Amino acid sequence: MAVPPRIRIGGQRLIGRRESARVTVSGPADLRAAGREVVLYGGQEASAPITRLGRARLKGTARRPSARVTWRPSATPPQPILVACVKGAARAGFGVRDRLERRCGAKRIAVAVGS
Repeated sequence: MAVPPRIRIGGQRLIGRRESARVTVSGPADLRAAGREVVLYGGQEASAPITRLGRARLKGTARRPSARVTWRPSATPPQPILVACVKGAARAGFGVRDRLERRCGAKRIAVAVGS
C-alpha cells in the first residue's frame, strides 16, 4: 500500500517584489524527501488548469524537510488555490501516480483540485 507524503503549505508573505511560501513534507519513517524538488502550483478555481509558481529543493531533517518557494506575484493573478507536489515521490514508493504526480514540474497541469 502506497502512503502519500503529507505536504503542508505555510502562509504566504511578500518579500520585496517576490512572494514566498514555506512547504513542509512529512510522511512515514522511511520517506527520504530531503534533497528532492518540491514544485508549487496555483490556480484560480478548482476546474481550471493550475500554473507553476516556483520550485525549490527540500532541506532539513530526513523526517520533516522543508523549502521556501518564491515567485513574482506580478507575473500571476492572486492564487486562491495552492497545490504542491514532490518530484519522484511515487517512483520512490510514496503516494499514487496520479496526474499531478506524473506531470509534476510542468508549466501548467489540467487537474481538478480542491473538490
